[in-house]
Amino acid sequence: MPKGNPKSICIIGCGYISGIHIEAYLGYREAIELCLCDTDLEKARSVGDEYGIQRYFQDYGEVLEREDIEMMDICLPNFLHQEAAVAALNAGKHVLLEKPIAVDLTGADAIVAAERASTGKFMVAESDRFVEATAKMDALIKEGAIGQVFWMQGNAFNTFKPSGWRLSNIRLTGYAAATRNQCMPDFTGILTRRWRARIRLS
Repeated sequence: MPKGNPKSICIIGCGYISGIHIEAYLGYREAIELCLCDTDLEKARSVGDEYGIQRYFQDYGEVLEREDIEMMDICLPNFLHQEAAVAALNAGKHVLLEKPIAVDLTGADAIVAAERASTGKFMVAESDRFVEATAKMDALIKEGAIGQVFWMQGNAFNTFKPSGWRLSNIRLTGYAAATRNQCMPDFTGILTRRWRARIRLS
């Protein structure tokens, strides 16, 4: 069972977002062993060649059984989050899960329940919480510098062209289906958590 900081991490899913995660881990390359998992083994090998990672899996079920892999970084499409995260937590793995946590509240509740019963740690990769501008806005609101928030409008601009599963409303669901953006709901929710502010997202 994992204890402390994980030393071996498997990235599950080798699509666009996995490269961003890998680049973050490379700064700790001497302390962390990385491996990759994708149903398309050639894609995993291609990503591995790009970043110098030489260990691959085709089925994350294999990763669940490996005691030497302490953490799973799940970069799968939204509609696969619940199944993979619950399985990983049930296996006692630490889990970093790409946003959103799940496609509906039932899925999110299932993951939270699995985390409470697991020896592993769990986190959703809501990276905007750690952006300097977000922290500054949060501090100003807490200080009362701008008063009570009654209205917030957020505009999101994607820097990549959605493709594949991201073009399916059924697989995205909810707000992400309407805008193809998965950061804004958490970002605005954090800043307005003290009040029932009216939020407009576009």
